[in-house]
Amino acid sequence: MPPVPLSNLGANSFSRSRASISLDALRATAALLVLTDHTRHTFFVEYHEVFHHRFALFLPYLLSSAGHQAVVIFFVLSGFLVGGSIFRSLERDTWTWKCYLTQRFTRLWLVLLPALCLVLLWDSIHLHLLSQHPAYAGSVLQHLISPDAWQTLNAHTLLANAAFLQGNSFFGSGAVPTLGTNGPLWSLANEFWYYLLFPLGLFALRPHYRPSQRLVFAIAFAAVACFVGKDILLMFPFWLSGAFLAILPRSSFNLRSRLVATTLYAAAFLGCTAVGQRHRQLSDYALTLATAAFLWALLAASTQPSRNGLWEHVARLTARFSYTLYLVHMPMLYLLAGFVIHDTRWQPTLRG
Repeated sequence: MPPVPLSNLGANSFSRSRASISLDALRATAALLVLTDHTRHTFFVEYHEVFHHRFALFLPYLLSSAGHQAVVIFFVLSGFLVGGSIFRSLERDTWTWKCYLTQRFTRLWLVLLPALCLVLLWDSIHLHLLSQHPAYAGSVLQHLISPDAWQTLNAHTLLANAAFLQGNSFFGSGAVPTLGTNGPLWSLANEFWYYLLFPLGLFALRPHYRPSQRLVFAIAFAAVACFVGKDILLMFPFWLSGAFLAILPRSSFNLRSRLVATTLYAAAFLGCTAVGQRHRQLSDYALTLATAAFLWALLAASTQPSRNGLWEHVARLTARFSYTLYLVHMPMLYLLAGFVIHDTRWQPTLRG
């Protein structure tokens, strides 16, 4: 009997599997890589400015430059989880747009709306207390925050970010910025529009609908695609690769094979991070393929129950707050840096 697609597995049974633990661990690791990237950039000089021990610091600096690559992982994971839920609901004939959009908006807004309010509060404190700080006012070569960031602290930008419109242009007025110093919000807009693009495109291709219905879905897909623009569309394949995994037959990798796959993926991740400094788009697509292949290997354990040990608890806990961490860490780092950094960022010394 051939292995069944993962979409045929119950969501509850998968959530208790070792594969689910592995995916949570990967999501937690990606969140910590984003935090590490932004922390290093906020507090420490760039690698070419390091005075001592450059060879020993190469790998730490490489890992602390992988924030963008970690976002690629987020997109692939999101495609697998959200795309898989869509496939399951269609197979069970329980799909409705109302239920789907309610779940998506609830999931996103439950954390996003409080986070936007916190960003507005923290950045307002930063603006009034530290805006003339030399490391932030642009008066030194290593300034961290563009003066334009303070101009986005307004209700219009807040509402636009709450509606996932950051990065889009309206009536030739220019791209809507992210709120204040919270640059990572750019990826949340991508995520939201992928939630719409995928089911629209899927329904346009499904033979279960009448030709007139499929035409409506195709027109809606094209309209949304034109609206969001090429920058968001260029990353849509990252998300789609994860959704495709949900309908692939599971692999038959044993534990040793999965450990080998983990080692190979770690090497590929570091390679894509290094290459991504000069060839971002090429490395992103290579990392997408590597991540999808790695997830496929991990999904071999989708029917094996987890052991509920310390590793599982740590992975679950960190994964649960990864979304919140992603949305609030940047303004917090900048505010903290304003109190401890003087006219330049630190050298990576023991004192630093």
